[in-house]
Amino acid sequence: MEEAPFVADWARLTTAANVVVVPFFIADGLHSYQDIPVLLGIEQDTGKALSETDVFRHNPISLQDRQLYYSSAIGTEPLMAEVILDQIHDFDARHGPAEIAPAGDNARTQALRRWLDSGRNVLGQVAVTPQVDGTFILSHITDTGRLDDASLERHSSPENARAIATHDLAGAYRPLKTAPTLRSGWRLTLPTLDHVRQALDFLYPAALGMALAEETGTLQPVSLRDLLGRQTGMYRFANTITDEDAQEMIGRCCASAGKCLRRITWSLSGDQPLTSGAAHKTDPTISGHAGDPDHAIPLLCMEACNHIVAESRRVAKAAFEKKSASSEPAA
Repeated sequence: MEEAPFVADWARLTTAANVVVVPFFIADGLHSYQDIPVLLGIEQDTGKALSETDVFRHNPISLQDRQLYYSSAIGTEPLMAEVILDQIHDFDARHGPAEIAPAGDNARTQALRRWLDSGRNVLGQVAVTPQVDGTFILSHITDTGRLDDASLERHSSPENARAIATHDLAGAYRPLKTAPTLRSGWRLTLPTLDHVRQALDFLYPAALGMALAEETGTLQPVSLRDLLGRQTGMYRFANTITDEDAQEMIGRCCASAGKCLRRITWSLSGDQPLTSGAAHKTDPTISGHAGDPDHAIPLLCMEACNHIVAESRRVAKAAFEKKSASSEPAA
C-alpha cells in the first residue's frame, strides 16, 4: 500500500486482460474494505466501510480497459486452517511436538465458574445470567432486566456470538470487538459453562485468558516501545513518535467512552508509566468494564492493538512532515 510495488500501480505492473487482486491479510478489515478499493480505483474515496456495499460482490469490475477481480482477504479462505495445521505438523516432524500446558480451556471454564459464583457476571458489555435449570443466558447489559421480552432475538449456539459481535446496532462493521458498540436486543441461551466460555471468546477474544493470567500473576504485558520497535515495513516509522505525542494519542484513541473498554496493563517503555490523558486507562476502578467493577470480569489489554500502531505511525509522520516544512528556507 505504501511501499513498492504499489497497489495503485496495478495497471502499469500487469498486462493481463483479467487481473485478480487478493489482499494478503489474515482477515478483512478497514484496509480491504476501504483503503485498497480506493487505491485500485474501484472507489473514489474511503467514505464508509465498503463492507456495507458488498464490495466483493461486484466482480468483475471494468477498469483501465481490463477486467479486475477483487477478492476478500486470503485468510478468510476456510482451507487456511489446513495450511496452518500443515505448518504445525511439519514443525513437529522436524523438532518433535512441543510441551503444551494441559487443560487450557478447562482452566478458563473453572475460572469463569469462580467469577460467576462470586457475582462477577459482566464482561465488557455482556452479562451472563445463570438460570435455575442450570442453563445460562448471555445478553447485552442493557437487556438484563427484560430477558423474557419476546422482541429480543433468540440464539442458542456459541457460534451465534460471532455474528452478534460483527456489526453494531446501525449495521456498521465493528473492527474492534472491545469498542463499546456491541449491539443490544438479543439473548443467547446456552446449556453449559463450556458453551458460555466459547461464546465469550467470540465476543471478546482472549479476554478470559488474560483475566486468568492477571489473577495468577502470569500476565506478561508488552510496552508500547517494545511493540513499536519490532514493527517492519511501512510501520517501522511508528517508533519515532515522541513520548508526549504517544501519551496524548493513547488517551485519545483508547478512551473508554467511545473507543475501547479494555484496561491497559502495559507501560510506555520499561518502567515509564502512562501519564496525562492515558493514565485513566490503567485504573481498574474506571476501565475494563461497562458497569459496576465489583461485578465485572476485567477486560484487559496486555499489548497495544494494530489501531494504536497505525495511529502511532500517522502521528509520527505528521510531526515529521510539519518539522520538515518549518525548516525549509523561504522562497
